[in-house]
Amino acid sequence: YDFIVDHDFLPLIRMPISISTANPKLSPIISALRKYLERGSKTSLAPLYVEGEHDWLRRRLEKSLSGEERAWLREMRRAGGSVSVALASDNYPVSFYNHEEGAFQGIALDVLQGISDLTGLTFTPANRPGRPPDEILSDVVHGRADLAAGISSDVPFDHVLWSDKPFATTQCALLTLADRPGVARSLVPYLRTGLVRNSRTAAVYVASFPESAHDVYYDNYDEALADLREGHVDFVMASENVLLRQNNYLEDTAFKVAMLFDHPLAMRFALGPEQRQLRGIVDKAQERV
Repeated sequence: YDFIVDHDFLPLIRMPISISTANPKLSPIISALRKYLERGSKTSLAPLYVEGEHDWLRRRLEKSLSGEERAWLREMRRAGGSVSVALASDNYPVSFYNHEEGAFQGIALDVLQGISDLTGLTFTPANRPGRPPDEILSDVVHGRADLAAGISSDVPFDHVLWSDKPFATTQCALLTLADRPGVARSLVPYLRTGLVRNSRTAAVYVASFPESAHDVYYDNYDEALADLREGHVDFVMASENVLLRQNNYLEDTAFKVAMLFDHPLAMRFALGPEQRQLRGIVDKAQERV
């Protein structure tokens, strides 16, 4: 039924485990373990459990790789295992540059760290902050970077290999000033809307309002939001992540969502056409992060 929405729900549970034996010859092991636990050593078992789980995940990953992928990974480890990554600097919280700490941060970096822990690869930022998405994707296509992160896979770009599954998503959103009243959908095409050139959010807006005739194009969301603040446009077509960046990261509460679009933007890793083995490894490792 169309009106029923289902989601996987995995509640957190605490499940105790036990160790036992029916062999009397092994009873000293049970006795020693019981005394070990009675003397307050449970806290030392938790790190061992985590370490064992990590080793198990790493072995499962190794078994899932193809022969070509295993050979590629083996050669990369011998060469130092460094993978260059071109990162978006303004897609909070997926991938952004923290000027206070002078470093790239975000969900993409956390996922890559998890992949690094499983594979032994090291992912190293290869670009300066502030580069637009088309330049970042051009880097991976032309071999200046092995992988790119923080860009929506909805952005069309020739010869890019996208990872199989998204590691994050956001929704397209029409933003306006927080003190503005709500607006009817039928009025939106006749008001002034700021759009970012060559962005997926702009394409969604144009497809949703083909009759719109008062669009203003910008090079980035910062320019568009600055004009929205000054009253030069009535809306900016962006995403929930753009609003999160303003509210949470920049502590700027001047904006709000005027209209939310049922159009998710998927965040996948982008790779060049020569990086098929790396894509396979990233896909399989991401499932276990």
